Amino acid sequence: MKILLNFLFLTIFFTVGVFITSFTVIPILIIIFFGIPYTLKLERLGMLKKDNGIIKGYIISTLLLSTIFIGVTYLVYRFANNGFIGYAVSVIFVLVLGIGKVGNNRNNLSDYTETNKRHLKTFLQQ
Repeated sequence: MKILLNFLFLTIFFTVGVFITSFTVIPILIIIFFGIPYTLKLERLGMLKKDNGIIKGYIISTLLLSTIFIGVTYLVYRFANNGFIGYAVSVIFVLVLGIGKVGNNRNNLSDYTETNKRHLKTFLQQ
């Protein structure tokens, strides 16, 4: 019975880790390795409106997502020792699978353009 209960905890916290990492750490990595560098590139090329606030928004998002991830990780570690191994394994698992999604790719470019379209200069504004 104890083995079954430990397996259940492992599975539950593995699932929690997958969701938390997918919705916090992966977006943070996308911001760091794609969003900020791409914004700086567009600013150098003069393609963004002045004082657009994109990087400020990215910094706020990164701080918020980091706080959530660290908070959940602490809570799992502190209060669910039996599930922490499953949680930790899932974090590593998601990072390994998600590392290819953090750079310059079609999805990130599309999301960036859609999210920040109000900050992009149009041909008429130049």
